[in-house]
Amino acid sequence: MTLTAYHIGYDEKTRSECPNGFTLLDYNNEFPHFKEIIPILMELQSRDWQPNEFVGFFSPRFFEKAGLEFNDTKNRIKNIKTVKTSYCSLRFCQRHIIG
Repeated sequence: MTLTAYHIGYDEKTRSECPNGFTLLDYNNEFPHFKEIIPILMELQSRDWQPNEFVGFFSPRFFEKAGLEFNDTKNRIKNIKTVKTSYCSLRFCQRHIIG
């Protein structure tokens, strides 16, 4: 199982605060109304997907709000057997993943 966790970088501050274990995903693009979805779609489309690969896109404040770190997330994902598509909002994670 591999996990690629993207840290969303909106501006210089959030870009400079990319936590250990994360890959920075810069949200600069020419379509400000779609500032988040376009970089995510471009990254998903360009990936060479591998079996047992998990990819996540995390808000700069996700771990502050959830009280988790990269290894916490990685350890929880290790227990998942098969996932085709998954969506995780803070509320969902707190209720269904954290317990």
